[in-house]
Amino acid sequence: TTPQGLPNIRRLRFCSKLAYWYFQKGTNCRILSFILERCLKALFSTSFILNFLKLTHSLYYFMNHPSGSLKKSHRFSSRGITGILLVCLLPILFVTSCDDPPGSTGIETSKNILSDFSMTPGDVDLGNDITGEETINYELLVTFDQNSGYNTPVFTVFDANTTEEILQGDFTETAVSGRLQGNFSITVPANQVSEFRVYVFSRSESGTISNTFRRNFRISGALSGPPVMEYLDHSASVPIPQTGTTPIRFESSVIHPDGQANIEEVLLELYDSNGVLLGGQPFTMDPESDDPGNNIFSRTFQINPQNQPETYDVWGYAIDRAGVSSDTLFSTITFTAP
Repeated sequence: TTPQGLPNIRRLRFCSKLAYWYFQKGTNCRILSFILERCLKALFSTSFILNFLKLTHSLYYFMNHPSGSLKKSHRFSSRGITGILLVCLLPILFVTSCDDPPGSTGIETSKNILSDFSMTPGDVDLGNDITGEETINYELLVTFDQNSGYNTPVFTVFDANTTEEILQGDFTETAVSGRLQGNFSITVPANQVSEFRVYVFSRSESGTISNTFRRNFRISGALSGPPVMEYLDHSASVPIPQTGTTPIRFESSVIHPDGQANIEEVLLELYDSNGVLLGGQPFTMDPESDDPGNNIFSRTFQINPQNQPETYDVWGYAIDRAGVSSDTLFSTITFTAP
């Protein structure tokens, strides 16, 4: 039998016990178990026709010789016919049930009850004339299926960089049936590029979330200058270990004239003597702490005995949220033979 047939054999053996009571202990339970298992094999075996014929013969003989007698008979009682149907239908029912997906069939899934979402304004450029802080007002519109049984939609706004929740709010009805409106405001420094993400969704009484709209938006302040990489530090020469691994740490200090929150990423590139970029793309240097004023970024690599002697050109630079890059710092590092 196939692997799918194994649990069915156990089920059919259990059903044979039930069928035993149906025949009021007038039949041999071992024979019935044999017939049920033969039925399962007929359903799963590659030689379906042959096994089905064997099954039919077994059923005919069993129904006409319930006590094990070899006496021939060509008459079928009503109980015998019912027994044949019972024996044949039980495996089919169980095999059919195996095609159902696992788990409860009553699980509630998300529904598409929200549509036609819009947000105004989108990205905002504050320009060069604004100083201090600036407050931007936003309007959200969404169409809601009021017959869905879900609660009125809500929205939440997150800082896209820190993933911190900034605010949340509710929608209210407009003059158009099913069309809802939500409003919120965000205040940001005028000399900072800020990125946010808004989610719009609804919940059912059981807590199931509907289809969800997500929108990223940016408020770009006027930055006074690019980020500055103050230094890029690492060992000039590293011996290749004979066993195990040796860590190599790269560290840099990066500041932004308009605040550290404007630093998008700090990158590190290593080129071998053939000019091939190690890893195929720049490596990201991670901040040393979650402190908003942190200016130290680092990346640690491991070398092992499989590394070959080589001298790499090292490039380090930073990019701010406006897409402006710092000057690039250059150096070299050499892997020497052990």
